Amino acid sequence: MTRILVIEDEEAIRDDILDLLEAEGFETTAAENGAVGVTTARLKLPDLIICDITMPVLDGYGVLEELRKTPETQLIPFIFLTAMVDKDHLRQGMNLGADDYLTKPVDSDELLRAIQTRLNKQAAISEANQKQFKELLGKLSDSLPEEFVEPLSVIMMSSEILIKHADTMKAGQLEELGQNINRTATRLNRMIQNRLLISKLELLAKEPAKVNLLRSLQINEVTMAAVNGRFTTMLKEKARQHHRMTDLDLQLNPAAVHISEEHLKRIAEELVENAFKFSRAGSAITVVSGYNQRRDRYIFAVYNYGKEFDREISTKFSGGGIFKDSDDAKCLGLTVVKRILELYNGDLIIDYLSGRQTVVAARLPL
Repeated sequence: MTRILVIEDEEAIRDDILDLLEAEGFETTAAENGAVGVTTARLKLPDLIICDITMPVLDGYGVLEELRKTPETQLIPFIFLTAMVDKDHLRQGMNLGADDYLTKPVDSDELLRAIQTRLNKQAAISEANQKQFKELLGKLSDSLPEEFVEPLSVIMMSSEILIKHADTMKAGQLEELGQNINRTATRLNRMIQNRLLISKLELLAKEPAKVNLLRSLQINEVTMAAVNGRFTTMLKEKARQHHRMTDLDLQLNPAAVHISEEHLKRIAEELVENAFKFSRAGSAITVVSGYNQRRDRYIFAVYNYGKEFDREISTKFSGGGIFKDSDDAKCLGLTVVKRILELYNGDLIIDYLSGRQTVVAARLPL
């Protein structure tokens, strides 16, 4: 239902306009002066505003000027009602961005025609913008990596439903749709960030001086204890986001290793996120870090039960050597981990244990 805000300080005129609009099937909101009108417009975001010019507190020009300052309200169609008919006042209103200008006393048919004209024009602009956006989306879809297209389409579809049907949807439906948009946008953002990081790591790997500087960094055992504390907080928060607090078992032990804390954190984050993604709720995810048995390597390993890796993918990611294919859309997170490990002469191991248990381990030389 179309929402119209009427800002008019004369109660009799305001009530007459409201009665007319409600009889025509419009949803109405009223404000008795300009200041209240600005606040109401920002809260209600009406589809159209009818506003008197001469009012106490804030006149109509001031209302229009305020509303044109913010993106949420700057495009709302705006019709002035006034007893002033000289060209200077008309020009002032139009310069501020008014869409129409009706003189009092306004004829009912004239007002309804002006409203319908503004709404039709706004609908045409909206349709044109939507068409342009869809064309842009199509061009982006052709140039973006394929894995971005699906979540972007979900966000577009969900937002279109929200725009078209928000006024008839129940609170629970709105919340569910909003959560779906947020969840999908978060996933898309993570994918984009991983793509960007992979590109940065590839460029970094081509600069030996910077790589040598990274390899000279060290987290000693004392510092690692504090690092593990920060990792514990971070990984528990990730478990909470997945509603799997009881599934997470952390066994983080101090160890000295040459790597930046930022890169080690990213390794931990990606491997645990990967375990949550491919394991069943209620099954254990065990995270173990520290020295290996021979104490010649640092290990960050994640054990989980659930879907096995494709054997071709696990072969590609496991072991040392140069990793050639960073465009594997199925495993962007693991690609990030692999690229980081290559900078430090480390490697990634994917293995399968008894009982459908998978272990994914990052190994770094001491």
